[in-house]
Amino acid sequence: MQYPLAVDRENERVAAAYDPFHPAVLMQILRAAEVAREAGIPCSVCGELAGNPAAVPLLIGLGIRELSMAPVWVSLVREVVRATDAKLSLIHISEPTRPERIGGGGV
Repeated sequence: MQYPLAVDRENERVAAAYDPFHPAVLMQILRAAEVAREAGIPCSVCGELAGNPAAVPLLIGLGIRELSMAPVWVSLVREVVRATDAKLSLIHISEPTRPERIGGGGV
C-alpha cells in the first residue's frame, strides 16, 4: 500500500492517509490477480489485510485465492472464507472503469 498511496503507516505525518480499501489499492490487487491468473501463477495477499475478516470477501471477489496472515487470525478468516460465495463477493467491488464485472463477471 505504500506505493499506490505513497503512505508509510509508520510515518506519523502521513499515517492518517493509510487506507487498505482505497480504490487505488484495490485496483492494484485486482490487476495483479488478473495478470497472475492469465499467466497461470498464484497471487496471494499477506499481512494485515489478509487477516482482516471484513476484507476477505472483497479479496476473494478481486480474485485472490491465497491469504497469509498472523496465526491469531487463521481460524476466523477460515470461517469467513467458508461462508463466502466468490460470485456474490463481486458485489463488493465498485469499479467504475469496468462495471461489467460487478455482479456478472466470472472470478
